[in-house]
Amino acid sequence: MDPTAPLEGTILYIHVPKAAGSTLHAIFEKQYPPGSIYRLHGSVEELVAFQSLPEDKRKEIRFLSGHFPFGQHALLSVPYQYITVLREPVDLTVSYYHYVLRETQHYLHDEVVSKNIPLKDFVESGMCPGVLNPQTYLMAGIPNPQLEWSDPDYPLTVALENLKDRFSVIGLTERFPETLLLIKRALGWKSIPRFAVWEERLCEPSPVHVGARTACFRVPAPIEARLMSTAECGAPE
Repeated sequence: MDPTAPLEGTILYIHVPKAAGSTLHAIFEKQYPPGSIYRLHGSVEELVAFQSLPEDKRKEIRFLSGHFPFGQHALLSVPYQYITVLREPVDLTVSYYHYVLRETQHYLHDEVVSKNIPLKDFVESGMCPGVLNPQTYLMAGIPNPQLEWSDPDYPLTVALENLKDRFSVIGLTERFPETLLLIKRALGWKSIPRFAVWEERLCEPSPVHVGARTACFRVPAPIEARLMSTAECGAPE
């Protein structure tokens, strides 16, 4: 895949939750007409509705964005390219925990708040599949992170193969301005709209407080760290 060639057809943006996706989506909204953008927020019903669209409607989509696993390109009859933005696993987990605390509509909010469940227990109990290597499973196209595999490295292997072969831009939240420049080059944009500091940074505690909290919890598995060590900010060679 030539990282210098402008992308054509439909852009599929796999939005990792709590990885600056809302900011990025807002930027894309300024680049494409409203009727050519289709957004998925993560529910099964939304995904089924997209998969049920008539082919002529799917052809009109220039930008598909949302919390969906790799593989939706199989429903497209036009050229496509994937892009994504990853985030350091511990920061991602902490961000998701604080999202649950402040988002009253989250299905775990009442339980976590009423029982005053600390970050350590939230992560290590397995009560939330959303913190079980979410980036790896999304990139591998595996919708259920609780599945067990005879080869524990299978999800990581598939995710890395997909990133290498199918993604034109692999950005990092920690290097968001550089990620935008990569996207601008890949998509042939003339300019990038000004953007605010993404919401995750505004709503989380200070780095000192986060450091004190994260020191006492263990990431469920080292898979995400291995994914990040391999997938550098940029496009595959």
